[in-house]
Amino acid sequence: MSEATYLEQVLSLATAWRLFPCKDKKPLTAHGLKDASQDQAQVCEWWGRWPDAQIGVPVGANTGTFVLDVDLPDGPAALAALEAEHGPLPPTWTARTKSGGEHRHFTLPAGLELKNSARRLGAGLDIRTEGGYVIAPPTPGYVWTSGKTPRAEAPTWLLALLTAQKQHKHAPAIKNESTTPYGRKALEAEASRVALAPEGTRNHALNSAAYCIGQLVAGGQIDRGEGESTLLLAASRAGLNPAEAAKTFASGFAAGEQEPRKPESVNTVNKAAFSSTPSTPSTASTASTGVDKSSTEPSTAAPESSTASTAEVSFFVDLFIEQATGIFTSSELCQWAGFGTRGQRVAVSQALLRRIHKKILERVGTRNATFRKIETECPAIDFLSTEETAADIALPFGLDKMVELMPGNICVIAGEPNAGKTAFLLNVVRENMHKSQVHYFNSEMGAQELKKRLSKFPTPLASWTFHAWERTDNFQDAISPGPGVINIIDFLEVSEDFYRVGGMLKAIHDNLHGALAIVALQKNKGTDLGLGGGRSLEKPRLYLALEPGLIKIVKAKNWRSQENPNGMQLKFKTVDGCRLLPQGDWYRDMSPKKNLRAVA
Repeated sequence: MSEATYLEQVLSLATAWRLFPCKDKKPLTAHGLKDASQDQAQVCEWWGRWPDAQIGVPVGANTGTFVLDVDLPDGPAALAALEAEHGPLPPTWTARTKSGGEHRHFTLPAGLELKNSARRLGAGLDIRTEGGYVIAPPTPGYVWTSGKTPRAEAPTWLLALLTAQKQHKHAPAIKNESTTPYGRKALEAEASRVALAPEGTRNHALNSAAYCIGQLVAGGQIDRGEGESTLLLAASRAGLNPAEAAKTFASGFAAGEQEPRKPESVNTVNKAAFSSTPSTPSTASTASTGVDKSSTEPSTAAPESSTASTAEVSFFVDLFIEQATGIFTSSELCQWAGFGTRGQRVAVSQALLRRIHKKILERVGTRNATFRKIETECPAIDFLSTEETAADIALPFGLDKMVELMPGNICVIAGEPNAGKTAFLLNVVRENMHKSQVHYFNSEMGAQELKKRLSKFPTPLASWTFHAWERTDNFQDAISPGPGVINIIDFLEVSEDFYRVGGMLKAIHDNLHGALAIVALQKNKGTDLGLGGGRSLEKPRLYLALEPGLIKIVKAKNWRSQENPNGMQLKFKTVDGCRLLPQGDWYRDMSPKKNLRAVA
């Protein structure tokens, strides 16, 4: 296809849809889908500058469209299972994607709010709607396969699954006082095993977990409602279809109820290492129920480790490996996860050995228990044609004169309570909102408190041109991607399971696509690192520590000059909760280095 022919087709499409140019599915314009236009001159200018650009088309309320994205290899099978249960989807606008998947376009009913999501309906099934976009034909590799079929209305069952799943995903697991500490520990271990189960084993894992929980419910250790809600939430996070998960749970649970189990019925030999973690039966008969009661992972743990303990260890080992970069030791993993008993350490060693056999890890050097993650994916870096330079962002205290942030970078500011994190972040908003698209996410302040806070700045309230949002979790789903966008998260609220911070930052980073993210974390007094410890240090390219009256550059990867800014610090005063006044210049503390310990 010649450039002229391609341009003519792009211009023809622009008579019906708003378009914007993309490369590798990422926007080429500063504000991404918000720049989409039907203006012929603008479209000509874009495709004159990028003649091979992909065609991005926004979807959602403005277009009255949402798209079911069926990705290979799992999407077709997951969709077939849904259609077998609920009925076939109607013929509609459908495009075959470059990878061989499908984009199925449906009308979006007026007043219905859907969210962009991944795996909400099952593995390989994504939803693109308000705030999202798709690549459309005649982009090379994308072809309409639906002929003259009109865009169809989505069936009621599809909309019901989407809205029900949306509510279920954010519903917390029910906690009930009738669940004993023993039962809750077992429930947490089983839920972890379900949530982390590899594809192809998830139904098996849920079936086995439901059987175990059914036994403990019958034995008076777990409240049925809490057990069901917790396991179904774990199944949802694993990507299982809600209707299928409910059937699997009911089958396994009914079988487990027939064999009540209490702590005293557990083999005492198998409880030594994890005294608070009950074991899962692995020898009960399956002849009459068809329930597979075995663990999803072969139990090779030491005698004092139970099956449930093995599942719990596997959960933390996989989570650590997912976030790991570079070389690590089993001792570091145990310290991070809080595994201190001999049985736990043995279980970790055996879990690592299994991952070596699966080619997930390899040993490093001649030292014992030293590993690295095997990473085979290697995206090409097109350094010759890239036009990216340092992001245009102003930072308080002249930090932008010392360090650079590149498109797609994360900056973390780890601060003690009442050290000025919000003041710092609102100053970033103020200094950048007239030249960049700024999204400010706050987990604590409502509209009245934010208005009162902003009114203390010398800037008139009417001049604050930024987007303010209430948000407490799953920020990766809410941030706006694309160059020229700044996402400010105030703050990443973590009250337990601090080991998840590294994964939360990674999820945000993976969804930036050229945007910036500035993320606030709590930190404890006397430390430089925020909650999450060293894991919170991996993804950020700029990491700042804040305590009352003092800011420190803990990590800066890109310098503006030859002088290394790492370790530099500055004294300051905060006035009216908004103005940040430097007290002197940046300096390097020559006293013995502060311990970088932090809650992990």
